[in-house]
Amino acid sequence: MRGYMTIPPRSVTKDYRAPRFATLVVIEFSAAWPEWLSPSAHGDMAIVAQHYEGHPSSLVTQVAMRTTKLEAVGWKLGRIVLVTNGRCDADSIASRSVLARGLLARLKANNTGELLMTVDAKQGERAASRLLSLAATLERSRRGSDVILSLRIGDSVYRSPKPLADQVVAEERRAG
Repeated sequence: MRGYMTIPPRSVTKDYRAPRFATLVVIEFSAAWPEWLSPSAHGDMAIVAQHYEGHPSSLVTQVAMRTTKLEAVGWKLGRIVLVTNGRCDADSIASRSVLARGLLARLKANNTGELLMTVDAKQGERAASRLLSLAATLERSRRGSDVILSLRIGDSVYRSPKPLADQVVAEERRAG
C-alpha cells in the first residue's frame, strides 16, 4: 500500500533489539540474601528463590524455566550469583552441582559473563570446603571460554585466573 510503512515480522524485529544484560540471583532454600549484594547496583536483576523445603533438585527446574523466559524476551545473563545454603547432604551437593554446571553452560554459550557462587561463612568450614571443591570441578569445564568463575565465602573472594588457550595448557602439561 502506498503511504504505509510495512512492519517486518516479529522474528525479524527481535534481532534489532539491544540485549539487556542482567544479573540472575539464584537462592537455595533457607539461604539468606548476601549483605554485599545490592539489588540496585548491577542494573536489571532477576531472582529465583526456593521458597519451600522441597527436594533440592526442584530449584534446577525453576531456574531453567526462568532463564528460558528471560532469554526469550532478550535478556542476556552477564552475571549469575548462586547463593547456597551450606547444606552438605548428598542430594543438596548433587543438585547444586547440576545447577552450577547448567548456569556455567549458559554463560559459556555466550562466551562471557561471571558465575559467582557464595556461602555465608556462618555455615562453617564443611560448607566452604564443599563449595571450593565444586568450584575446582567447574574450573576445568570453563576452559576455553572467557567466563569468570568466582567464589565468595563470607568476606573472602576467590576469582578464577584468566583462561589459557587449550594449546598453552597442553604445552604447560608437557613441560611440567
